[in-house]
Amino acid sequence: GKSWAWGRVALTGAGAVLTSGFNVAGTVRNGVGSVQIQFTRPLTNNNYAVIITARGVGGSAIAFAEDPTFFEVQRADVGGALIDADFTFEVKALP
Repeated sequence: GKSWAWGRVALTGAGAVLTSGFNVAGTVRNGVGSVQIQFTRPLTNNNYAVIITARGVGGSAIAFAEDPTFFEVQRADVGGALIDADFTFEVKALP
């Protein structure tokens, strides 16, 4: 599918800052390692894929709660504990 949105997020205890991106209206830190990404232009449904890459600190990042207007990310360290650490993402709209 085509790239619907992308971004690089700096996640700290002070908040989630979009340092660069496309079609992202905002980021909200919901707690340690938890971020909501809001689209500028929503999708027509929740049939899309999110590709996420952990940055800076090893570990993982997963997408969940996909909605036409937003999705959420949980960022974890290599042991699985939620942490505030950077990540990048790309949203692919599916046919």
